Amino acid sequence: AVWVLVGLALAVVGAKPSKRLIGWMGVVATFALTILGPLFNLDEWVLDISPLWHVPNVGATDPAWLGLVGLAVVAVFFTTVGFVGYRRRDIA
Repeated sequence: AVWVLVGLALAVVGAKPSKRLIGWMGVVATFALTILGPLFNLDEWVLDISPLWHVPNVGATDPAWLGLVGLAVVAVFFTTVGFVGYRRRDIA
């Protein structure tokens, strides 16, 4: 789940460096949904926005690995977008 947030920040900075605060907004939104969402009894679909909500409980007898696979796919996608954006930037 953390790699999704890192990938989001990388994608934002790689694609549009002037909008780098959007990456931090992802961290703040994840915190708010994960910590404050259950406190305010938010609906399940709202809590599903947080990547931390999809991490399986590996101590369970039958953990749901599909959420973790989905997170890995999203993290790889965001990271790829970020690296492609960095390669296209004119740093000189």
